[in-house]
Amino acid sequence: MAHQLPFFPASLPDETLVSRISRFHLLCGNATDQLTFRDLFDRDISAVDLIVPANLDVLADRLPGTPTGNTKNLIRTNTLFPLFRPFLGRVDRRADLRPDLDLGRTLRQIVDAINDAKLCLKCLHEDKASGPCAYWHRAHQIPGLTACWRHGTKLISCCPNCSYPFQVKNRLLTVPWLPCRRCGMDLTSWTASSSATEKELCFARYAYELLHANIPTIDPYCLVTVYERAILDRISIRKSFPTMKELESKLIVAIGRDFVRSVDTGHSTKCARFWRRLDRSHPAHIPIMSYVLYGMHLFTTVERFQAAVDAVIAKVSNARISRFRDELLPS
Repeated sequence: MAHQLPFFPASLPDETLVSRISRFHLLCGNATDQLTFRDLFDRDISAVDLIVPANLDVLADRLPGTPTGNTKNLIRTNTLFPLFRPFLGRVDRRADLRPDLDLGRTLRQIVDAINDAKLCLKCLHEDKASGPCAYWHRAHQIPGLTACWRHGTKLISCCPNCSYPFQVKNRLLTVPWLPCRRCGMDLTSWTASSSATEKELCFARYAYELLHANIPTIDPYCLVTVYERAILDRISIRKSFPTMKELESKLIVAIGRDFVRSVDTGHSTKCARFWRRLDRSHPAHIPIMSYVLYGMHLFTTVERFQAAVDAVIAKVSNARISRFRDELLPS
């Protein structure tokens, strides 16, 4: 049986897993990050900055409660998995019970999207004033997101004084609890921040809502149908039966090509083989951040997105029921 941890910091609202682990490291007084990784994961290095750490079950087994319950709770409250779950491309109960089964595919669809730890200076000061300490918010770490959903200010990923990055590969976070590793500046003393654009703020708010909506995996056929209908409603096309390529091109122009490239890493490569078209026959091939970005423009709010999904699911279900009844009725 795995040894139980003497303590582990309780999660603060919308806190990331690496933030909790970094606070544990500072509170327990381990001399090196490697000692903390061994305490929590039985290995010298652990990539806790990923969407769902592959070895999360080791940590879950060392916390009070059941390992399965701990794993699900950590994933639901401290990782970005709830943001991506609706768009995993298939309906599978295992995606809820064992999210790590979909981790590899999820990461391939978000190529090089999670590199930096981002924070909002205004959130930092508010957290310090109203709670036990400042910490790192999940909603700020969403790929492509550059603004705080609450304050509308630009997020930062490095020391504003010397530009030293907050996130260092295979290292735990030290800011904002300790001064900058390079210049020694206390980040809590820095107050200057710049405003984000309206489009950046809209995307941040939509992504935040989606992260906290706890939407289950959506049937891929229904999901693509929802987006196709929304595109046709929002964008005028002269042809009666436009191709998906035409729909997508119109949508990118409407959102803004530069903004799409800044959010979606697949599109920013400018290579057709990485930017796959919205296609009902291959819904799992669509980059997940495209779903989030398109949804922001097409639905504005997650509530409207959910309503559109429910309407399509109900129609598909009714059609299946009607077809089943027709087969049972005698001719």
